[in-house]
Amino acid sequence: MEPVDEAAAHASWGTSQYEPSKSAVNGDDLGRLRELTLLLDLAYIHHVKHVGGDKTLKSSEGTVRLEYGNFWYRKRNPPEGIAEPPLIEQVVVYSSVFSAARVNYFDSLDEAISVVQGWYEDAKAANAA
Repeated sequence: MEPVDEAAAHASWGTSQYEPSKSAVNGDDLGRLRELTLLLDLAYIHHVKHVGGDKTLKSSEGTVRLEYGNFWYRKRNPPEGIAEPPLIEQVVVYSSVFSAARVNYFDSLDEAISVVQGWYEDAKAANAA
């Protein structure tokens, strides 16, 4: 078996060597991720208050995952340079409370925020009723 030519791989795809102190997402993404988790937490707070407890919630409720894709996705979408974080392929939000699908896949943080904003508004309205 022939050894992997890492230098050629880095040259053809950009680089996979990131400084450990750097975040895997950029500053704008971090702000949107914080907005997403805040809206999701507020939606759950309103829901729990409305239904009178959290006994029906699943252990994974409100989980948010950022996926950077598999090997092939990263090969097709390389970072621009050593300081560039990898591209977010999709955002995954788990909610058995707000979505019949439970596992919800979004193409971007902005799309996830838009949907979760609706969940928050619905939970807030139900709690106010």
